[in-house]
Amino acid sequence: MRLFGDILGHEREKLILERMIEQDEIPDFLIFEGPSGIGKSTIAYRFCKYLMCKDNNYEACKNTNIFTSPDFIYVLPDGVNPPLSPEIFIRPREFDSTKFIKIEQVKDIKKRLSRSGTFSAKRRVVLVLNGENLNHEAQNSLLKLLEEPPPKTVIIFVVSLLRAILPTVLSRGKQISFNPVPYSEFIKYPFNTDVSTLMLFKMSEGSIGKAKKIIESWIFEIRSEFIGHLIDRNFKAIGELFSEITGDRNAVHSFVDMYGTIAHDMLLLYDMKKSIMNLDIKDKILKLSGAFSRATARDMLDMAFISEKYLKSNVNSKVVLALLLKPFTDNNFRDRFRQQFEFFYE
Repeated sequence: MRLFGDILGHEREKLILERMIEQDEIPDFLIFEGPSGIGKSTIAYRFCKYLMCKDNNYEACKNTNIFTSPDFIYVLPDGVNPPLSPEIFIRPREFDSTKFIKIEQVKDIKKRLSRSGTFSAKRRVVLVLNGENLNHEAQNSLLKLLEEPPPKTVIIFVVSLLRAILPTVLSRGKQISFNPVPYSEFIKYPFNTDVSTLMLFKMSEGSIGKAKKIIESWIFEIRSEFIGHLIDRNFKAIGELFSEITGDRNAVHSFVDMYGTIAHDMLLLYDMKKSIMNLDIKDKILKLSGAFSRATARDMLDMAFISEKYLKSNVNSKVVLALLLKPFTDNNFRDRFRQQFEFFYE
């Protein structure tokens, strides 16, 4: 495809967008929805370039830096700075998905759009990352704008949690759904790592963005250590580990993801399945499966899901980490291990 040919995967979605451009039939409000890290933002950014470009030369449009244009409004959660190199990373590397997009930011969008016409681009474009981070007050404030958008203006939400968008907002947008990249496309990405691509694919569930975060994190360094502490029921050592990461929400996110893959693999091994995510430490997960029951593994998976949900709701990291140990303890856990887990009480 001429517009998106160098972007991996999403052939159907790219074709839909390409036809919109070629036929010049662009909805006023678009919602790109799907799992995080699969390339929605990259495609959205490229799409914005073509929407704004007056030239029909695809290469010329692709090489335009719209971040310098007053006709491009890029909306991030409050306090998150735009990326320094948008041509490489459209989403800032330190992006915090727990921060909100506030009503004051929506008011600023309305103020900027109150001016009639564009400065120099073919269209004005508002790109919102992540749409689900708009609090309800901000979403309600946008309704009038979505119902009667200014001329030559396109608003695009990139959304990873569709249920967080109000039905009144959803009903006004044209949704384009994205799915994880298949393995045949995933292996084409130049990951700079010694980690097995197959293992990365399984751990990231086909999300290139998530795979890159896994590579950059310290997860591979501490998986075996954490499993060993669980087998030995060495909660003091786990408490020390938690105290090191509790102040870094990105690290806590990575830990919760890793914890979920371990629980997932334990359940597979109980059923004598060979295709697990953590292929390189299969022997250690086998040992962990022998130390705990299938019910414990199920509880672990439940806690991983709840913890991820809490992180997105901005719940305190200490509470999130405490939940991960619930499958291995009773309700009096925090009191009985108060000395080992002092960070809970700080």
